[in-house]
Amino acid sequence: MKKVYLFHKGIQHADQTCFALQESNQLHRFVTSRFFIKNKYPYKILNLFPDKSYIKKRLFTRYNKNLNVKNIKLFGLFSWINLILNFFSLGKSFNKYEYEYFSKRVIKDIEKDIKNIDIIWGFNNYSYDVFKKFKKTKVIKVLDLTIAFILDAEKRFSKKNDIYQLSKVERDKQILEVKLADRIVVGSKFTQQSLINYKIPSSKIKIIPYGFDETLFKKEYLKKRILKKNQTLKILFVGTINKRKGADHLINAIKKFNKSKVKLLMIGENQLDININELPNNIEIKPFMQKKEFLKYFYKSHLFCFPTLFEGGTITVFEAVGAGLAILTTKESTHKITNFGNIKLKSGSEKSIVSAIKKILNKPSKIEEMSLKSIKLYDEYKWSNYRKKVSNFINEIKT
Repeated sequence: MKKVYLFHKGIQHADQTCFALQESNQLHRFVTSRFFIKNKYPYKILNLFPDKSYIKKRLFTRYNKNLNVKNIKLFGLFSWINLILNFFSLGKSFNKYEYEYFSKRVIKDIEKDIKNIDIIWGFNNYSYDVFKKFKKTKVIKVLDLTIAFILDAEKRFSKKNDIYQLSKVERDKQILEVKLADRIVVGSKFTQQSLINYKIPSSKIKIIPYGFDETLFKKEYLKKRILKKNQTLKILFVGTINKRKGADHLINAIKKFNKSKVKLLMIGENQLDININELPNNIEIKPFMQKKEFLKYFYKSHLFCFPTLFEGGTITVFEAVGAGLAILTTKESTHKITNFGNIKLKSGSEKSIVSAIKKILNKPSKIEEMSLKSIKLYDEYKWSNYRKKVSNFINEIKT
């Protein structure tokens, strides 16, 4: 049985990868910087903060009840400091030290037990030093690339530096990580192609699509959406509210509609240079919240609109599938559900969003048609399917 050493600075979908390896007895250890373990230092510090504080909400998302804490090791001192500094908008300059601290601890941890490790599985922007250290060993290095390749991004946004920008250090690391990896796991064909475009052999790349948590988005809650004539179209956007995700174009598009016709709810960290208080009353922005909190909004909406310009495999779109929502998204979201109701959405185009919404308002039955397509995809995109594919992928690797 191959044993995998999994490491990730945060959590994101790494908890599902850990769960997959744990289920199949392929996990050696999961090392992370922020994972909530009750009554363990430094989580006792949370008692100093109010229950609804930003820090508590952020940290409580770093938890998955399915993971055995005995398999988890925390190297999170600097990440904790960085989280607090980010709260005061001071964390960016600290990222370098956070990375160096975490990488050094991971390397030392692997060295102590390398004889019992067959595969090390890391994530983009945090794997370079580790992969470089073990380049000449027999240990297989797997890179989980969660966003399309940086060189592809630079080509797309060469004249728009505010869309997707990494520091030179982060950029160079992402390129070198790809070169050092023995295998690369991606969440979509879009991400795979972004690598192939730069001569990364397809044989090195494995596509394992992400998914949604079926224990939250339960099948019993699925119901088709119906938009009645003259009913207000309720649109939902969940994710970081920034230019890369097309949030500015979506806001400008919705401004063109009367509140009796269309309402937009956006949930996420706002990174746009806008005054929320000056938005029209058919646009509402809610700050970051835990999944259990925003779940109800998926079921209260008709349409999930995500006009992103560049992704790797957007999990919130999978969650929209899990809720049975009608979906409007771009091909750059990396999903194959980009043409629901025969309505295409062009990235970077406010006009395209306006046109798509007008088509739905002119023919409200489109919502039911698009919702039914989501419902049919429910079983395909559950996290349990992702976990099976992770385990199978490990079995395929020759060590």
